[in-house]
Amino acid sequence: RTPISAIRGAAETLADLGDEDGAMSARLTSMILSHAERLEEMIRDLLDLSRLESPDLRVSEDTVDIEEMAGALRSMFEHACARRELTLEFELDPAAVRVTTDGRLLFVVLRNLIENATRFAFEGTSVLVLARLVDDGSVVVDGGARATMRVEVVDRGVGIPIAQQERVFERYYQVEAARTGTGSIGSGSAGGGGRGSGLGLSIVKHAVRALDGAVGVQSTLGEGSTFWVEVPVTLGGPGTEPDQPAGA
Repeated sequence: RTPISAIRGAAETLADLGDEDGAMSARLTSMILSHAERLEEMIRDLLDLSRLESPDLRVSEDTVDIEEMAGALRSMFEHACARRELTLEFELDPAAVRVTTDGRLLFVVLRNLIENATRFAFEGTSVLVLARLVDDGSVVVDGGARATMRVEVVDRGVGIPIAQQERVFERYYQVEAARTGTGSIGSGSAGGGGRGSGLGLSIVKHAVRALDGAVGVQSTLGEGSTFWVEVPVTLGGPGTEPDQPAGA
């Protein structure tokens, strides 16, 4: 309800102002846009979580080009990174560039982890996405070698207190930046990306579970966090053409 109330209040004030105060009108218009974007994000996350929790969820086997997915993610976060002077970098193991898994679910995982990193990274730093295989793919199933792909999203930012690290994947749970001792969200130095819906990491947990994988976090307070996922993939196995990534 918060973004709806903010939009309504700003719109009512804007209507009362008329053409009397151009600077205030511009500020209120910006506020409406910001809260509308947040509301859109909340609806998207609720829909994603609803689909992931559905007993009818179907996990597909797609031939996924990780480099193409990285390109789509770069485009998606170009504005957010520019706003906070962040650099989004990818380091991809050549052996893990083309795999068979559910491309839509993998995209949802990466989108939410990168979004989380861009919110809590210090301004002017880099968000690094690494993808590599953590086994040799020696098990062959249906003509394809089964392996485990590990993806890490690393930020240099506010970090997460040890006591809260086990809870970050709970729905609606948000780490309060003010409790970290590095500043409050929106301060411009830490957590300047603003508050999210509180569902992103819960969505990651459910998507990774659907992929029969694992997820975790390693974080140092005041230095940054590394969120990691490990999912089973097939190398060189049969697969359909990749679906258009969600949100691309």
